[in-house]
Amino acid sequence: MTWKAQIDKCTSGAKIRMSLMKKLSGTFWGADYCIQRKLDVLESYIRPVQEYGMTSWGTAAKTNFDKTAKVQNQASRIITGTIKSTPIQALNTIIGLQPLEDRRDIKTLIQASKYRSLEKHPIHERMVKPTKSQIKWKSFIHQARMIKKTHIELMNHKIKKIPTDCLLPAWKRHKFPDITETVPGILKKEIQTEIERRGLTLEFMHQTYPQDQWTHAYTGGSAEEATRNCGG
Repeated sequence: MTWKAQIDKCTSGAKIRMSLMKKLSGTFWGADYCIQRKLDVLESYIRPVQEYGMTSWGTAAKTNFDKTAKVQNQASRIITGTIKSTPIQALNTIIGLQPLEDRRDIKTLIQASKYRSLEKHPIHERMVKPTKSQIKWKSFIHQARMIKKTHIELMNHKIKKIPTDCLLPAWKRHKFPDITETVPGILKKEIQTEIERRGLTLEFMHQTYPQDQWTHAYTGGSAEEATRNCGG
């Protein structure tokens, strides 16, 4: 588990979004440093893609992890309009950005605290018990404990248990959901208008699955073959 494929995917996605910053600013024209910071493109638009799943792939080797750091460094240079030889630490200080390593450590500590607080979580026991020595690579548990040792104020911190009301957690459920593929009254597109089809669908949803008993989730309609790459 080198996490190379996941890191490459996050990095490429962040680079695509970073092209927006390049279009907003140039060497002698466009948005300056103040405007770029007000727009907050880096932290609100690029970082969510760049850091997606970081608590998992944060255990990757430094060579792989540094790929994502290079994206942030490049974005910092675009915001400030500085050259490549500008020290990264100085750039982060000017912009007020946290280094990616610090953000990874914070996310890891938060995730580890959640696991310790949830007694019924599958990883809870592994977080409490001593870890086995691993030579080739360190796991998330190793990483969390190493980071915690560097923060003395956290060593004696008492974890407050989070009560769970769910008698059957999601990871113990084996029943697949029922999928309804037809709506009564819906005919071919050549016969009915979009407004009629939409009205019949909404009426069927509200009668069969009332909102006081069901949670309605809507997709963006962009799924490939109605099964992949869809947001809701």
